Amino acid sequence: MENDHMRILAVDDNADNLTILKALISEAFPQTEVLCASNGLQALEMAAQYDPDMVLLDIIMPGMDGYEVSRRLKSDSRLSDIPIVFVTALKSSRESRITALESGAEAFLSKPIDESELTAQIRAMFKIRKATLAKRDESRRLAILVDQRTNELKKSNEQALLLLQELKQSMKDLTESQKIAHVGTWRLNLKTNQVIWSTELYKMYGLNPMQPPPPVTEHAKLFTPKCWETLSNALDHARLDGTPYELELQTVRADGTNGWMWVRGEAERDKDGQITSIWGAAQDISRSKKVETELRESQERFHLLFNKAPLGYQSLDSNGCLLEINQKWLDTFGFDREDVEGRWFGEFLCPEYAEAFRKRFELFKAQGLIHSEFEAPNKSGERMFLSFEGKIAYDENGDFVQTHCILQDITNQRKAESALKDSEERYKYLFENSGVGIGYYTTDGVVISFNKKALENIGGTLEDYAGKSVLEIFPQPEGEMYYNRIQQAITTEVPQVYEDYLIFHETAKWFSSTITRITDAAGQVIGVQIASLDITNRKIAEEALSESQALLKAAFENSQAGIAIADAPDGKLRYVNKAGLLIRNKSEDEIVKNIDIRSYVESWQILHFDGSPYKDDEVPLARAVLYGESCSDEFIVRRDNMEDRYVLANAAPIKNSAGEITAGMVVFLDITEKRKAEEEINFLAYHDHLTNVFNRRYFEDEFVRLNGETNFPLAIITGDLNGLKLINDSIGHAAGDQAIIQFAACIREQIRGNDVLARVAGDEFAIILPQYSDEEASLLVSRLQSTIRIKLNDSQSFETQIELSATFGYSVQTFVGQTLDSLMNEAETFMYRRKFYEDASKHSHVIDAIMNTLFEKSVREQQHSIRVSIIAAAIAEAMQFDEASVAKVKAAGALHDIGKIGIDERILNKTERLTDLEWNLMKQHPVRSARILATIDAYLDIVPFVKSHHERYDGLGYPSGLSSTQIPLEARIICVADAFDAMTKVRPYRSPITKEAAAEELMRCAGSHFDPLIVNVFTEKVLPKLDILAGLIQ
Repeated sequence: MENDHMRILAVDDNADNLTILKALISEAFPQTEVLCASNGLQALEMAAQYDPDMVLLDIIMPGMDGYEVSRRLKSDSRLSDIPIVFVTALKSSRESRITALESGAEAFLSKPIDESELTAQIRAMFKIRKATLAKRDESRRLAILVDQRTNELKKSNEQALLLLQELKQSMKDLTESQKIAHVGTWRLNLKTNQVIWSTELYKMYGLNPMQPPPPVTEHAKLFTPKCWETLSNALDHARLDGTPYELELQTVRADGTNGWMWVRGEAERDKDGQITSIWGAAQDISRSKKVETELRESQERFHLLFNKAPLGYQSLDSNGCLLEINQKWLDTFGFDREDVEGRWFGEFLCPEYAEAFRKRFELFKAQGLIHSEFEAPNKSGERMFLSFEGKIAYDENGDFVQTHCILQDITNQRKAESALKDSEERYKYLFENSGVGIGYYTTDGVVISFNKKALENIGGTLEDYAGKSVLEIFPQPEGEMYYNRIQQAITTEVPQVYEDYLIFHETAKWFSSTITRITDAAGQVIGVQIASLDITNRKIAEEALSESQALLKAAFENSQAGIAIADAPDGKLRYVNKAGLLIRNKSEDEIVKNIDIRSYVESWQILHFDGSPYKDDEVPLARAVLYGESCSDEFIVRRDNMEDRYVLANAAPIKNSAGEITAGMVVFLDITEKRKAEEEINFLAYHDHLTNVFNRRYFEDEFVRLNGETNFPLAIITGDLNGLKLINDSIGHAAGDQAIIQFAACIREQIRGNDVLARVAGDEFAIILPQYSDEEASLLVSRLQSTIRIKLNDSQSFETQIELSATFGYSVQTFVGQTLDSLMNEAETFMYRRKFYEDASKHSHVIDAIMNTLFEKSVREQQHSIRVSIIAAAIAEAMQFDEASVAKVKAAGALHDIGKIGIDERILNKTERLTDLEWNLMKQHPVRSARILATIDAYLDIVPFVKSHHERYDGLGYPSGLSSTQIPLEARIICVADAFDAMTKVRPYRSPITKEAAAEELMRCAGSHFDPLIVNVFTEKVLPKLDILAGLIQ
């Protein structure tokens, strides 16, 4: 506590009293700031301005007395928790003490002030102050935390609603796009095996959208066996390693008919990279498949006709009449040979083509070559599309002979072309109106075409991009990125999928792109398709939701308070944070999973303060969920090891926009330490903090209660521990505190259970003994005097064997109602008279005990003290000191290091260089030595010599920085003797030097470290006879 920073306000109209108070406090508590006020009004102003940790208040002051100051401080909510200690006369009246307590004071100090009592009171008051401030700060912090969490939850709720609205609009847009493009979407949850279909997908399979999709195990019925096997393998790969797939599969509709479907799927991962679901799209391609099939069959027929059977052949004369035909021609038209030979070919054509043939035949003869197509009916009247290739045959003179013509029935081809054209128109419509941006590129990354959505995504018209490379269209590095992706895509059949954050025309967007290579009928790569979907809104929503969830989770998980959330209406726990689990000291599996209102009390062991269990619906969280109450309560949570934790809980319902209770939330704090602190404060109010016996406040209150006929006569015994100040100064306050604790324990052993023992001052105790006679009090004092002397000396735990004793006095009431003041005065007078006669015999014994203890720590210190004493005395004699002065120098030389009793022997005997901390501790020994000797009247004369023996002649010594003649002459002598002995004798940290070298060092440092006159006397008169002195030392 001595290192804690405190702020104390001292109030007294006497400036000298303030000076003494400030000095005593600063010495005991160096880090403490002491504020001084000379009157009541000034004290109130300074208390409001500086908020001190306690107030030391005089009672009698001009203008406003201490009682009024105390009442005003306690009535001010900002200042009411500042402890107040009245500083007044010990013998004050009972009425004045009652008035002081009623005004709000916590304690008293008697004038003249006892330093130990002042120190003890300050410690006690600061403990009270710290506990009060901690309680106030915790309340404020909790209020701020609740407000902060409430605002965060409101903000999170608003963001969630906004995201929900955006999600609904996106879903609506997606549904419309699917209808237009005849594309359906699906998702398979791998954990639940649940399948979700879009409405368009139900239509493709011929199923009712109002019914749930068939389970995964039934999906095999939707495909032909071979296609289902292909799809199953693709799904297995997606489950295992996330491989995406794109397939064309033959389906089985609900009516038993077959169709074709394009299916694409890819894996979806969670934040840990684990595959959680598979999702994808599907498109009904039955029509395009039918066209492809018909085209293929037509091509096969054409190839069969061309490769394996003769083509239709005819030759014409110069008038266009048939000369020659082949069987294929006949088969094509369905006529017999005799029905057609010699007839004009135009007769076999449809009427609209006959006249055109007449005109084109003349052109044919002039040019020598012809290619034409026309329609002709066969014998059955069915119109045919025919392809006509012709060449003129000339004789050797170059004159016309006949034509050679090849005919080919291209009716089916024309039908396929018409069907293909229709398909292309449909595809073009889908391409242009797709909700996905689609672009076609050459293998070198040159733009062929963009649909409307692609142009909408990047801005501009097709003319702005057609024929340009991606390296020209897009800025770096996006251009290079797309070029490299195109090169990658043309090397694999697997579509390449990417998500990119791109900026077009200063607008930033997210896109999901699928790059697929395009091949011709021969399997040669002729380009790539890039399908890009604008996923900006989805990304923004995902990021916002993720950030909101992360913030909320971080806030909950790092909260000092426990937080639990339960669903309505059964109160099943959904979440409990770490702080909440710690209160019960259980895992989530034990006290969260499958826990609802019916098991709150049993699983969490929730008890009233009297130990009885709560009812299920009494628990705050249950009240919030069941009844919508916002409530607060304190209760006990009992751990399995039977440790009780006190809890403060605040619960509230969570409602939806319709005002319905959807969940409940409770914030609960472990207030166990707070309750313990409150109990400790209550204990400290009536107990001494060091010994745990009662304090003076309780002592005086109890005397008032006992002072009556029932307990007459009351006896008062006072006891004072002798030698406490010497222990504190020589060994330290810790040892002194231990002696006081043992002193109290010894007294308690000798008195009755109903007797009241209290510590009324630093080392002074008092006992109230009801119904006690004069003879009994005298015998008890004698027993205490002898018994406690023995027990204290037998039980000392510190090293120094200083004899400790106690002095007691007593007084006994001579009439009912005799006051405490009169009895205390009589007992203390008795005690101090006995103490006076006992103290004189102890002085020399105490000093001898301290020196012996020091010598036990270090034999070197004993030899050093003897040598310094003899050398110093020799210097004094050489300087013609009288006999008495020489004796004082000799005594000071012997006792100059007595203050080292309080220094650890490991430091005294350390062989290495001392640390800064150890050196600073060593430098305190001159002051310690002076303080010990100052307690003995016989040594008062040598105190200045001992205190100043490490001062330097140039003022750079310690502890006071004295110089020249400011340093007592005797101290300057001891300084030379001490230095010479230190240099010439073995030290743990260095080897000795010769006497001559030491003398040279003394002369070198004369005028800086040492008095030059004394160095001359030593070197000229003492050093020559040092051998004689050595014999004396031995």
